[in-house]
Amino acid sequence: MRVGDFFRYARAREGIRFRKERGETQLTSDPVLRDWSFCNVNREDDRVTRWFAKYVRDQVPETQILLATVAFRWFNRISTGQVLAGLNEYNIPARKNLFAEWSTSTAREALALYAEPPYVTGAYIIKTPDGLPKEEGVLWCIDQFVQGNKKGLPLDHVKFSEILLEQPGVHTLEGVWNILRQFPYLGDFMAYEVVTDLYHTPLLDRAPDIMTWANPGPGAARGLCRLRDLPLDDLNRGSETDRRYMMQLMRDLLAASQREEYWPKAWKPWDMRTVEHTLCEFDKYERAQQGGKLKRRYK
Repeated sequence: MRVGDFFRYARAREGIRFRKERGETQLTSDPVLRDWSFCNVNREDDRVTRWFAKYVRDQVPETQILLATVAFRWFNRISTGQVLAGLNEYNIPARKNLFAEWSTSTAREALALYAEPPYVTGAYIIKTPDGLPKEEGVLWCIDQFVQGNKKGLPLDHVKFSEILLEQPGVHTLEGVWNILRQFPYLGDFMAYEVVTDLYHTPLLDRAPDIMTWANPGPGAARGLCRLRDLPLDDLNRGSETDRRYMMQLMRDLLAASQREEYWPKAWKPWDMRTVEHTLCEFDKYERAQQGGKLKRRYK
């Protein structure tokens, strides 16, 4: 496995973050990293996640963290989040933070009065019911989550949150992910984004599988194929055998991250989400190196 190439990319990307935070203007001599946009190695360092953590995740009551996370990640746009959080520094009249006390009708009114399109992120695909404008579709999805009345699911998000808070270290990321992805349109990817946020909160910060489980997305699967010099479609995420194989490869990379030759001990340590996340970015990096075009250029 091309472990050295994988961590060489990760170190180069993390070096860009260090130089950028120091205010340097020459961030990299690598033409791919210079011209195209790549996420930070650690998801918590990304701009949108930093904003969400500061203004939403850390501001709402613990029993509202789950709903606030679901609501924000479905929009995943800072400008929309500013409106829904009722931040006065953005010239929005003083009112309640909707992430702390959600009301779909009030959210709809606030977006109509104060937000400007696009309301929803372009970083990933947001699926909502056909025939609805995107913002209306997202509000519909959040409303279904608030109702929480789907058969076999917790009665409501507050009760579910209380269960997680009362039993720290018991519930796994994978278990919560399996529950969340049963809600309409939440799906594998979105549920995984929410779970990743939650393990930086009291709801799941002691989950026993933080260092052993991740949900390999399509980009991560291609990244693993590149590391193993396999055809890019060789690993099937729908195959339980392939998923177990990918999980083991990711655990091997996590173990390698603890070696100084691959990742300096003074830098932020890795977890399984960091491995999965970086595999996706590594796939993008190699694709661009080979002449392919990516979605976003670096501004």
